[in-house]
Amino acid sequence: NGIMIAGAAKAVKTAKDTVKQMIVAAGYEPIHIPIQNEQRRVFSQERCAALCEEVGCDVMMVRGGEAGWMLRVTGAKDAQEAAQSTIEEMIKTEASINTFDINRMIVNPLIANYGALINSIQDDCVVSVNLDRRENKITLVGGVENIAAAKKLIDELEAKEANVPTCDISIGQDDIRRVIGTRGANIREIREMGVDAQID
Repeated sequence: NGIMIAGAAKAVKTAKDTVKQMIVAAGYEPIHIPIQNEQRRVFSQERCAALCEEVGCDVMMVRGGEAGWMLRVTGAKDAQEAAQSTIEEMIKTEASINTFDINRMIVNPLIANYGALINSIQDDCVVSVNLDRRENKITLVGGVENIAAAKKLIDELEAKEANVPTCDISIGQDDIRRVIGTRGANIREIREMGVDAQID
C-alpha cells in the first residue's frame, strides 16, 4: 500500500513533505488543557495558529472535559511542553478568572446608562466583566493584576453604597403590580428621584 503523487516537481516535493509530516503527526499522543468558557475569547483561531507557528505543534480548541472546552495540543513532547507553558502564561496574563458575590445594591449603579460603569471598568482595567443579576455575582476575566485592579474598584463601589441610607417597605403580593405600574412606569418614576428601588 502507498500513495502516488503526480504533478509538477516542486508541487510533488511539497506534497511529499506534507504527507511525511502527517504520518509523523499521526503517531503523536495529544494532550488536553481544560479551558473555561469565559477564557475561550483569548484562544481565538488566530491566536491558536500563531501559537502553532511559535512552538511547532498543532493547537486546536475542542469541546470536552469538565470545563466544557479544551485545547488539544498535538506534536512532539518538547513542543507540547513549550505550548503548555505558553498557554499557562497566557491564562495568567490574559485569561485568569475570578467569580465573587456582590451586594445587590451595586447592581443598578453598574448597569445604569447602558452599563457605563461596567464599560469603564473593562476599559480601564483591561478585563471582561460578566454580571449575573440573578445570582448577584460578577465574573472577571483577564490578567491577574488587571483583575485585582477591577476587583478593587468594585469593592470601593460596594463600600460607597453600604453607607447609603436604606429602608424596607412591606407590600402585599397584590400591591406589587401597582408599585411597578404599567410597563414599569411607577418604579421608573421612583428611581428617577435619585434612589435605587428593588422589589423582591
